[in-house]
Amino acid sequence: MRSKNLKPSRKLVVSSSSEESSSFARTIDDSKLSVAWKSAAKVLKVAAADRAEYEAEKASLADQLKERTALWKYSEIIFPGDDASPVAEQSLAPPVADNMTKEEVVRLRGKVSEMEKALSRARDSINRTQQSRLNAVTIELSCKDTEILTANNEAELWKESLKKKKLETMAENQQVLALLSTIEKQKNDHLHHQSVVTNNTDLLKKQDV
Repeated sequence: MRSKNLKPSRKLVVSSSSEESSSFARTIDDSKLSVAWKSAAKVLKVAAADRAEYEAEKASLADQLKERTALWKYSEIIFPGDDASPVAEQSLAPPVADNMTKEEVVRLRGKVSEMEKALSRARDSINRTQQSRLNAVTIELSCKDTEILTANNEAELWKESLKKKKLETMAENQQVLALLSTIEKQKNDHLHHQSVVTNNTDLLKKQDV
C-alpha cells in the first residue's frame, strides 16, 4: 500500500503595504508643498495689489500736478484787449494766487517724492518678507526632499529584504521537496525489499514441502 505524497504547507505572502505607504507619504508631501506654494503666491498677490494702488495714486497726483502747472502758466499770460487796464489789473492783482499755486505745485511734488520714498521702503520690506518666506519654503522643500529620499531608501531596503526572504523561503521549500523525495524513495526501496523477502520466504516454504 502506497502512502500519499506530503505537500509542503509553507507559503510566502508578499504584502504591498510598502507601495501604499510610499503613495500615502507622497500625497502628504504634495499637500504640504501645495500649501507652501499657495502661501508664497499670496504674498506676491498682496505685493502686486499694493503696487497697483500706489501707481493709481501716483497717476492721480501727476494729473493734479499737470493741472496746477498749466493753471499757473496760464495765469502769467497777458491777453491784449480793448481796455488794457483790466488785463493789467488781472495780471498784477493775483500775486498771492500765483504764490499759492507755486506752493501747491511744490507741495504736490514733495508729496510725490514722499510717496516714492514710502513705496521704496515698502518695496524693500516686501522684498525682504518675500525673500524670507521663499527661503523658508526652499528650506522646507529641501527638508521634504531629504525625507522623501530617506523614505525611498528605506522602501528599497525593505524590498531587498523581502526578496532575500523570498529566496530563502524558496530554498527551504526546495530542501523540503528534496527531503520528501528521499523519504518516498526510501519507502519504495523498503517496500521492494519487503516484497523480495516475502518471495524468498514463499520459495523456501515450497522447497520444504
